[in-house]
Amino acid sequence: MSARRTASPAPVEAPLLTPDEVASYLRQSRRFVQDHRVALGGRKLGRSLRFRLADVDAFVERGRLAAEPQPAPVDLSEKRVQRDIDMAGLPAVNAVTGKPWGFSR
Repeated sequence: MSARRTASPAPVEAPLLTPDEVASYLRQSRRFVQDHRVALGGRKLGRSLRFRLADVDAFVERGRLAAEPQPAPVDLSEKRVQRDIDMAGLPAVNAVTGKPWGFSR
Protein backbone atom coordinates (compact mmCIF):
# COMPACT_ATOMS: atom_id res chain seq x y z
CA MET A 1 0.00 0.00 0.00
CA SER A 2 1.54 3.28 -1.03
CA ALA A 3 0.55 6.52 0.60
CA ARG A 4 -0.56 9.05 -1.93
CA ARG A 5 0.50 12.59 -1.38
CA THR A 6 -1.96 15.25 -2.38
CA ALA A 7 -0.72 18.68 -3.23
CA SER A 8 -2.33 21.52 -1.36
CA PRO A 9 -4.15 23.90 -3.65
CA ALA A 10 -2.35 27.12 -4.51
CA PRO A 11 -3.78 30.21 -2.84
CA VAL A 12 -6.27 31.97 -5.07
CA GLU A 13 -5.30 35.56 -5.70
CA ALA A 14 -7.63 38.25 -6.87
CA PRO A 15 -7.47 38.90 -10.60
CA LEU A 16 -5.22 41.68 -11.79
CA LEU A 17 -6.90 44.81 -13.10
CA THR A 18 -6.13 46.65 -16.32
CA PRO A 19 -5.54 50.42 -16.35
CA ASP A 20 -9.04 50.91 -17.81
CA GLU A 21 -10.60 48.87 -15.00
CA VAL A 22 -8.67 50.84 -12.37
CA ALA A 23 -9.73 54.13 -13.98
CA SER A 24 -13.34 53.01 -13.90
CA TYR A 25 -13.03 51.81 -10.29
CA LEU A 26 -11.51 55.14 -9.18
CA ARG A 27 -13.75 57.20 -11.48
CA GLN A 28 -10.66 58.82 -12.92
CA SER A 29 -9.19 59.05 -16.39
CA ARG A 30 -6.86 56.48 -17.83
CA ARG A 31 -4.22 59.23 -17.94
CA PHE A 32 -4.53 59.62 -14.13
CA VAL A 33 -3.89 55.91 -13.72
CA GLN A 34 -0.88 56.08 -16.04
CA ASP A 35 0.53 59.10 -14.17
CA HIS A 36 0.07 57.43 -10.77
CA ARG A 37 0.96 53.88 -11.76
CA VAL A 38 3.82 53.57 -9.26
CA ALA A 39 1.75 54.89 -6.33
CA LEU A 40 -1.11 52.62 -7.40
CA GLY A 41 1.22 49.61 -7.33
CA GLY A 42 1.18 48.97 -11.08
CA ARG A 43 3.26 46.09 -12.40
CA LYS A 44 4.47 45.43 -15.90
CA LEU A 45 3.66 41.97 -17.17
CA GLY A 46 5.36 41.81 -20.50
CA ARG A 47 4.00 44.84 -22.33
CA SER A 48 0.89 45.06 -20.17
CA LEU A 49 0.36 47.10 -17.03
CA ARG A 50 -1.65 45.42 -14.26
CA PHE A 51 -2.80 46.36 -10.75
CA ARG A 52 -3.89 44.43 -7.68
CA LEU A 53 -7.15 45.65 -6.17
CA ALA A 54 -5.57 45.64 -2.68
CA ASP A 55 -2.85 48.06 -3.91
CA VAL A 56 -5.44 50.37 -5.45
CA ASP A 57 -7.47 50.36 -2.23
CA ALA A 58 -4.31 51.14 -0.23
CA PHE A 59 -3.67 54.12 -2.53
CA VAL A 60 -7.19 55.41 -1.82
CA GLU A 61 -6.69 55.01 1.95
CA ARG A 62 -3.38 56.88 1.85
CA GLY A 63 -5.13 59.68 0.00
CA ARG A 64 -7.90 59.79 2.60
CA LEU A 65 -5.41 59.98 5.44
CA ALA A 66 -3.46 62.75 3.73
CA ALA A 67 -6.66 64.71 3.11
CA GLU A 68 -7.72 64.65 6.75
CA PRO A 69 -6.84 67.86 8.57
CA GLN A 70 -3.81 67.45 10.78
CA PRO A 71 -3.48 69.37 14.04
CA ALA A 72 -1.25 72.41 13.78
CA PRO A 73 2.11 72.04 15.47
CA VAL A 74 2.30 73.82 18.79
CA ASP A 75 4.79 76.66 18.86
CA LEU A 76 6.25 76.87 22.35
CA SER A 77 8.98 79.33 21.55
CA GLU A 78 9.55 82.09 24.09
CA LYS A 79 8.39 84.72 21.62
CA ARG A 80 5.05 82.94 21.11
CA VAL A 81 4.50 82.42 24.84
CA GLN A 82 5.31 86.06 25.56
CA ARG A 83 2.91 87.22 22.84
CA ASP A 84 0.14 85.06 24.28
CA ILE A 85 0.78 86.45 27.76
CA ASP A 86 0.73 90.01 26.43
CA MET A 87 -2.54 89.36 24.58
CA ALA A 88 -4.12 87.89 27.72
CA GLY A 89 -3.36 91.06 29.64
CA LEU A 90 -1.43 89.27 32.37
CA PRO A 91 1.29 91.01 34.32
CA ALA A 92 4.76 90.43 32.90
CA VAL A 93 5.94 88.51 35.96
CA ASN A 94 4.42 85.99 38.32
CA ALA A 95 3.74 87.76 41.63
CA VAL A 96 4.60 84.63 43.64
CA THR A 97 7.87 83.56 42.01
CA GLY A 98 8.97 86.90 40.57
CA LYS A 99 9.80 85.09 37.29
CA PRO A 100 8.33 85.83 33.86
CA TRP A 101 5.20 83.86 33.02
CA GLY A 102 5.66 80.68 30.97
CA PHE A 103 9.39 80.41 31.46
CA SER A 104 11.13 78.02 33.81
CA ARG A 105 14.38 80.01 34.03
